[in-house]
Amino acid sequence: MTHHPEHYRFYRPILWDNGDPEWKYSNGGTANLIRLGGQFFILTAKHCLDKAKDGRTLGDCRIPWRIQSDAYCIIGAGAGFNLREGYPQPGDCDLLHCDVQIHRLEGPSRPEPSLEPGEFLDIISFDPSPANLIRNLSGFPAYDQIIDYENAEIRGNGWTIQGRVEATSEDKIHKFHSDSLKGVDANGYSGGLITCDVFGNVSLEGMCLQGSGVKEIDFIHFLGLEVLADQLVKAYQRLA
Repeated sequence: MTHHPEHYRFYRPILWDNGDPEWKYSNGGTANLIRLGGQFFILTAKHCLDKAKDGRTLGDCRIPWRIQSDAYCIIGAGAGFNLREGYPQPGDCDLLHCDVQIHRLEGPSRPEPSLEPGEFLDIISFDPSPANLIRNLSGFPAYDQIIDYENAEIRGNGWTIQGRVEATSEDKIHKFHSDSLKGVDANGYSGGLITCDVFGNVSLEGMCLQGSGVKEIDFIHFLGLEVLADQLVKAYQRLA
């Protein structure tokens, strides 16, 4: 388990303003800044950004422009694939395939230096890495977050953990297994990306959806690259 390798700074914590003076802010999962076709986007799980049922809107969401930054991302037009109502659950593959949300990144909330390599994931192809290589999951697990209530900021401890993937069935919903997930609540890893690192070249392998909620289990579900790549291409065509 490592904390923010230099070339793994593309993921960000999601902070939600709950509108509750006693519990004003909460961690909503993990978002990722990606570059596709020369344009920047925010990629995460839809259930991390879809808080309308709680009376919140995207205007209540804060995604840092960069790690430990007071500036936040301006979220632009989005493309979603959730065609039904309800919170997705493991085993309901129709919903899990649609638990993806992609938005244009319009810029920082105030003047900031441009994003540097490593602060975004540059997707130049959708070729999968060899199956025998170690995979990584990057995210902001809720158990290791420090929320600054005075300044409405989340000073997150992001983690990149190593593991292996298990292709569970033909539905492209797979499992990421890691000893680092044992004994902890995987909440917060939702939206985190499964990647493979070959000599500092990071390739996209999938996106984390949700854990089981059972601390004794060592895996978390993720959407495979075959489905995710198709969705990214469709979103790019719609939003570019």
